[in-house]
Amino acid sequence: MFELHRPSPLAFTAWQMLLGTLLLIVAAWLIPSRPIVWSGAMIYGLLYSAVLATSLAWTLWSFVVERLPTTVASLSALGVPIGAVLLSWALLHERPSAMERIGIVLIVLGLLVTSTAGARRAPMPDPPA
Repeated sequence: MFELHRPSPLAFTAWQMLLGTLLLIVAAWLIPSRPIVWSGAMIYGLLYSAVLATSLAWTLWSFVVERLPTTVASLSALGVPIGAVLLSWALLHERPSAMERIGIVLIVLGLLVTSTAGARRAPMPDPPA
């Protein structure tokens, strides 16, 4: 698909989000639940989630994917769960569980292996024209 149509990562992500949203709307109609209580806090939370946490984050991520090598982009993505756990520890005083600490160690080891393997790999020659 990428070779045939060459969509931008942001456009590709937007289509995925649209299809996912449509499926969630169908699921919301089919699965019984309590009615929504529309309040100021609920609207604020919905706007924050839709605009900042989703739209801005995906726009920034597509910027990273388009401009940085795949290794660098994937390394930055692996740092997100570590940052979340460390920020919750610092800001909310939540202590990471033993499993979370093990997960952090495994992610850091994966980052180290990936970054050192990429640094040692010889550059690929350009394909013939």
